[in-house]
Amino acid sequence: VVFMPERLKEILSVTPKQRTAENNQMALDLLGRHKFLQNLDKEIAHQSIGKLTLSVIQENELIFRQGEVGSQFYIILTGKVHVFSDRRVKKEEPEEAKPAEEGNKEEDKKKKAKGEKDKSPKNKKGKRGAAKDEDKPDEPEAPKQGFEQSAIISETIYSGQGDRIVPAEKWAEVLGSKKQTLQGGDSFGDRALLQKNTLRTASCIAAEKTEMMVLSQADFKKLFAKDSNEVEGFERVAELLQIDSGARSKNQLDELAQLLTKTSSFFQTLDPGLHYDICQAASYKRLQSNDVVFVQGEVGDAFYVVLRGTLSLHIKGTPGLPPPKKEAKEPQPGEEGLEEEPEDLTEVYGPCISVLSGGQSFGELALLHGMPRTGTVLCQDES
Repeated sequence: VVFMPERLKEILSVTPKQRTAENNQMALDLLGRHKFLQNLDKEIAHQSIGKLTLSVIQENELIFRQGEVGSQFYIILTGKVHVFSDRRVKKEEPEEAKPAEEGNKEEDKKKKAKGEKDKSPKNKKGKRGAAKDEDKPDEPEAPKQGFEQSAIISETIYSGQGDRIVPAEKWAEVLGSKKQTLQGGDSFGDRALLQKNTLRTASCIAAEKTEMMVLSQADFKKLFAKDSNEVEGFERVAELLQIDSGARSKNQLDELAQLLTKTSSFFQTLDPGLHYDICQAASYKRLQSNDVVFVQGEVGDAFYVVLRGTLSLHIKGTPGLPPPKKEAKEPQPGEEGLEEEPEDLTEVYGPCISVLSGGQSFGELALLHGMPRTGTVLCQDES
């Protein structure tokens, strides 16, 4: 929900560095019920507001295109944005065709060196005609104009200058089929906040003049990174945890407990008498970017303390129940043989409601009370 968009525009038209604390607080009050902010830590939400900028997108301007690298998150203040998905199979030339072509060129050079005549029908017209035909393959392609040229840009941009205009009659040809329309209060692009080099799974274009609040990935990650996304003494903690639990000495267990108590808020709330037992049973697990730690609705059998990395918590539908599955759609006439739509993790697991980093913990409810997992946790980088 976005209250008083005109007042928000007035606040955001001032650069973040020049805004007052009172202005940021007012913006937070107006945006406080927005789903993106209401589940964030209050301090993080307040700092996020301080990083938001205003962008005005022209009608028919491409905000980002499917397959581009995402680096920004958007909340619509006014206007409408269409979301498109392109499932058409992209035809590519076989790799082996290129070497064969190069081979033919080498052969032609040898023929010319020996003084052999080219017997192709094209060159029977004489020297002038032959030169004309030979020049054709080497002619540079005419530079692409408008959206055709800008659509090949590899990074997401938003300009507000109308430099990526796609006329409405070209939408289907360039962007594929329309999936939905977003309007004031809706947000999109949240996955780009969490993960570097993530590719956009759809294209977004302004259906009319649209004003949006924009938050960059770099600014958002700084809010959670603090000084580092790993606990103090990470290397030593990891080394101790990789020793078989039955082989850890009392001194090693004491050292591990001391290190974790310094850095883990969970350990700091526990009865010290439990530290030894937990450190004796604990194990070490390394996960990669995009790995799923657990899925909403699963039976919990473990509790986690983040030593290093960034993870995101997602909830879709009713907490504790498996996320509703996307209904399979029957292919429409003409859609047979199309590629499957790229998987959007937000659609599969729900929006991100929290970000976890070094020293934070999760999964205790399922372990202590035998409850199903209330959400899904994903790794955003190596963790």
